[in-house]
Amino acid sequence: MPRWSYLRFISLPIILLICMLTACQPRTEIIQIGTNVWPGYEPLYLAEQYEFFPRQTRLVQYPSASEVLRAYRHDLIQMAAVTLDESLLLWQYQPDFQVILLLDFSSGGDVLLGNPGLNSIQALRGRRVGVENTALGAYMLFRSLEHHNLRPEDVHVVALEVDGHESAYLSGSVDALITFEPVKSRLMKRGARVLFHSGQIEGEIVDVLICRSRLINQNPEAVQQVVAGWYRAIEYQKKYPHEVAPLLAARESISADEYLNALEGLKFPDPGSSHALLSGTNPQLFSTYSRIIDFLGQRGELKQEMPAATQFFRSDFVKQSQ
Repeated sequence: MPRWSYLRFISLPIILLICMLTACQPRTEIIQIGTNVWPGYEPLYLAEQYEFFPRQTRLVQYPSASEVLRAYRHDLIQMAAVTLDESLLLWQYQPDFQVILLLDFSSGGDVLLGNPGLNSIQALRGRRVGVENTALGAYMLFRSLEHHNLRPEDVHVVALEVDGHESAYLSGSVDALITFEPVKSRLMKRGARVLFHSGQIEGEIVDVLICRSRLINQNPEAVQQVVAGWYRAIEYQKKYPHEVAPLLAARESISADEYLNALEGLKFPDPGSSHALLSGTNPQLFSTYSRIIDFLGQRGELKQEMPAATQFFRSDFVKQSQ
């Protein structure tokens, strides 16, 4: 038998065996997590930088929350860091996910800023207020005005994308602005005054991590590793704030001190308290869920009935991280 024929004869079974073994290996799906710029999401990048996440995890930063939601709807990402109200709106189009993790509660990080000549929210009557065209922007404006017996109709609402907040305020296009870090710190350095902040509606502005049901079902181990990596990053940031602040502040285009100050307006729940909230043992989150559903319903933004909180939130991944 010619040598080449012999080699082909003996190598064919080997090639088939290799192909069979390769086919049996589980495919490692790249897990893309979408975010926008917000100090409460920075521990995700810390976890990526320090390799607390599984190797197949990739973070994708978008210029705004609207872009994050768009990327999710186009199946470009498998997880997304969003506010609770954003997740409710997303459910209207793609009810294929669950909230698996509470990232942070805004306790002063979201604000209504006014120019130096405004001494109170009452002074906003008839003035121009810039608001991002999202449910969160509308909710913050509604709650801030409600606290002072005003209604959204009492002000002139100017729709602004987040990347236009700073320029609109500095140019005088708006008299006040619903915004958040890092814009908050930069504008306060220019004289802007805080008229209302999220700490005055404690527990109502919450950021969550949503995950596609497909990924939960196909690769729960990787999902669990992402949750565990988040908590490792939170602990690391808490233990070594001055080490991580310069790294994360640079991403936010603020100074390290400004980043540390921004963290004072955030609360990162630990696994124990997160599990109590996600499971309903502590009813605060479920109450917030109902309140925001009512708000969005009154605005006509809910096209279908929302599921019970026990179906929308998932606590088992957090429980395993305790």
